[in-house]
Amino acid sequence: MVVRMPLGNIMSFLKAALPGTPTMKSVSHVSIWQLDAGPFIVIAVLLLSLTAQALAQESATFRLAKEADQSLREHDYDRAIADYKRIVHIDPSSAATWSNLGAAWFAKGNLSQASDAFEHAARLEPANHDYAFNAGLALVREDKCDASAKYLKQSLLSPPHRAWAQYLLGLCAFVSQNWQEAEDSLLSAEAVGSGSAETYYMLTIAARKSRDPEQAKRAFDILRSKFPDSSLLHELVGELSDQSDTGADAQKEMTLAISDSPTAPGLHAKLGFLLWKAHRSSDAEVLFQQELAIDPHSYSAMHYLGDIAEKNNQLPQALVWYERALREQPQSGEAHFAAGRVLELEGRSEDALRELRASFPALEGDASAHYWTAEVLKKLGMKEQANLELSKVQEINSAERDVLKTKLSGNEH
Repeated sequence: MVVRMPLGNIMSFLKAALPGTPTMKSVSHVSIWQLDAGPFIVIAVLLLSLTAQALAQESATFRLAKEADQSLREHDYDRAIADYKRIVHIDPSSAATWSNLGAAWFAKGNLSQASDAFEHAARLEPANHDYAFNAGLALVREDKCDASAKYLKQSLLSPPHRAWAQYLLGLCAFVSQNWQEAEDSLLSAEAVGSGSAETYYMLTIAARKSRDPEQAKRAFDILRSKFPDSSLLHELVGELSDQSDTGADAQKEMTLAISDSPTAPGLHAKLGFLLWKAHRSSDAEVLFQQELAIDPHSYSAMHYLGDIAEKNNQLPQALVWYERALREQPQSGEAHFAAGRVLELEGRSEDALRELRASFPALEGDASAHYWTAEVLKKLGMKEQANLELSKVQEINSAERDVLKTKLSGNEH
């Protein structure tokens, strides 16, 4: 199995670089219905009581809106939310009210409620680019990139939002590992004014992954020259050093990255991984625990804590970590394989087989996963199926030997 540095929770890692709370819009404006004189005077008299009631309601809405706007400015978000909710109950067609309600929810950190409110505003006024951008931003923060795309693309039509919208589209493509799309979007973001360290960090990786070495070098050189003390630069150099098998340099750079941004999600897990590779399990365990204190949803920290516990023969604890990792990433073949190993070591072969089978097709090309599956099948008396798994082990090992021979033959010439 190929061991790679964990990607980490890129979404939470880059959230510090996303725009802040969306700008509120004043909703303290009331359109009062007026009747002309003449033929309509009789109708006006007949509906006098209804008109008075409507005006009184509008006056109450006007006062509520002023109070809600003031509460939002004073960061009294609970009161602002209560008032805006009363207003939209009276007038559900007010896009500005929905948008300000979203801003209040956003400021409280309730992204689900915020994105719902922003989307409501955007649907009411589809041509309003501010509402579209707010909806797109909230959805990105909620890790709902697919849903955000239509709003972000709409807000590209607005010059004030263009750089951020293009950046967010690039970020979403980067998180999804759509490297070519990420490179194109980030280049477009750079062209309209996005020149942050995060932009060049992601552009360096995306260009390298999409096999555009010249663009990758250009982005890296800009990152290094404009942001020489950035934790992102140290992180990137650390990753490159790890790929070059210079572990000490990688550890040094990742340590510098943590020193610069001690609460940035992902960094402690990456340094922990480097120490884990160097067989410094105790030090790695401390870093993975520190990662979870920063990001309680870190799959990488949970997975490697499980591995450390497994190597220390602490099987119940290892299984707890692997199961937690699976709750974060249910489709992870590696986590299913790890849980299957521990269950088999605990003598729970039927449960182990369920987890090992769940590791495919993600680990279809992994000889170890097929070997463990074969061993469990044999123990359960399923010899024919076990032999099929062992034949896959032989095929994978043979293919790997052929690749190695080809490489060695090429080196000799």
